[in-house]
Amino acid sequence: MPDNSADTSTPAKKSEGNQPRSTSGLRIVLLIVVLLLAGVILLMKVMQAGEQRAAVDALREKGGNLEYRGGDATWLQNVFGIDFVQPVITADLNHAEVSDVDMTTVGDLQGLTTLRLVDRNVTDAGGKELARLSLLDTLNLDGTKVGNATLAGLTHCPELAKLSLAGTQVDDAGLAHLAWLPKLEVLVLNDTAVGDAGLQHLVALHNLKLIECIGTNVTPAGRDALMEKLPRIEEFRLEPRPEAEQTEAEQTQTEQPETEGSPSKDPTAEEAPAGDDDATESAPAETAPTGTAPTSDAAAPAPANEANPAAEPAGDGQ
Repeated sequence: MPDNSADTSTPAKKSEGNQPRSTSGLRIVLLIVVLLLAGVILLMKVMQAGEQRAAVDALREKGGNLEYRGGDATWLQNVFGIDFVQPVITADLNHAEVSDVDMTTVGDLQGLTTLRLVDRNVTDAGGKELARLSLLDTLNLDGTKVGNATLAGLTHCPELAKLSLAGTQVDDAGLAHLAWLPKLEVLVLNDTAVGDAGLQHLVALHNLKLIECIGTNVTPAGRDALMEKLPRIEEFRLEPRPEAEQTEAEQTQTEQPETEGSPSKDPTAEEAPAGDDDATESAPAETAPTGTAPTSDAAAPAPANEANPAAEPAGDGQ
């Protein structure tokens, strides 16, 4: 009977000899893949650093003040520059000559946490770029021309905690977009078209602590309704527009006759006695002589005798 043990051992030796080669080949492939990924990441980082550097130079040229995140310099910073290592976290453009065309540059600073654009010529066309700044914590748009479309873009900024919109074109409908900002703590709406209806969109913002509604259509009734639903509000600064106060007063007056019948009659009740008082004042003057008239005729000369003493001094005077 032939022995087949030698035949079975030879293929085993061949497979054992091929295994190290296949393992080393796999390692080489993995190493190449890792190096390629590292190269791609490095290239992307270099490109982002270049975009940030260009944005910083452009905005500083227009008068902007930009600040990097603090930190000790590293060898990477020394080799590739600060923009490769540190993001710009603050952009103060209150005194910069920026408009809608510059907002694309602002959007390139995707590490921003604080942005101030007070009284700048920025509309919704440029405001849409704010949606790229997902790390924003503080945003001041006072005096700009942004409106509800810009607020729609802010739904992509979930970290937003402080938002100032004084003097902008936002209204009640625009506040519905703010419901997507769960971390919002401070909201300034001074000198806007916002009213009581708009405040109802804020009931989901349970972290709100401060609201300013000076020069708006918000009334004390609207304020109280919101504060009842959001007990964490610590301060609600309210100074309604004169027309808003007048509207509220008119509504109160129209409601009073329905709830209190007697006050509605008071004005007419006061006018009637006013006429009667005149009559009663003139009546005694007329009735006083008639009260003495029924007396005897001897009483009639009495006024004549009283007139004589008055005439005697007159004669003496002559």
